[in-house]
Amino acid sequence: MIITSVSSAVTILSFLTGSVLYRFRWKLRYLYYSARRSNKIHHGNDVVYEYDAFISYSDDARLFVDHTMRLEVEENAGLKLCLHNRDFLPSLPIAEGIIIAVKSSRKTILVMSPDFIISYWCLYEMNMADMESQHTGRDVLLILFYKHIKYDKIPSTVMYQIKSHTYIEYPDEDSDSDAMVTFWDNFSRAITS
Repeated sequence: MIITSVSSAVTILSFLTGSVLYRFRWKLRYLYYSARRSNKIHHGNDVVYEYDAFISYSDDARLFVDHTMRLEVEENAGLKLCLHNRDFLPSLPIAEGIIIAVKSSRKTILVMSPDFIISYWCLYEMNMADMESQHTGRDVLLILFYKHIKYDKIPSTVMYQIKSHTYIEYPDEDSDSDAMVTFWDNFSRAITS
């Protein structure tokens, strides 16, 4: 009877602990990596960010980010982007590099595409930026719809972010040059606001 009671109590306690850990998994990861870097990244009242924006994107948007966005935002608008393939330190774990990028950037831009919503690391970046917003009170997320995604394919966590934040859509390929100029002007202003 004692063995049954103890094993039942251990099983229930294990289940409850697992449930709590799963429920708060994003927050716990954010807090863990933030605590590791808290003495190295601190933003007081006079905030100066190393980057204007950290770009979260999947492989199907790589050419757009590496060529078009870098040209329009870095070279033409004079803003500094944080790109994981260029700016992450090779010796750090990816998860820690993401936290550093989010904390060191004024905005985190989610470049939405079909592969974005199925990428573990893209969703991780989105959740870490959301945790940064919640903990600091600053508006971190900027959503850019680069490619059309069917709404029934979008996970509920991503849909929540889309419904909670204003977003900007990349113009169609057959848009005129005025529409593109307006888009890049609005996009650059959104990063610095």
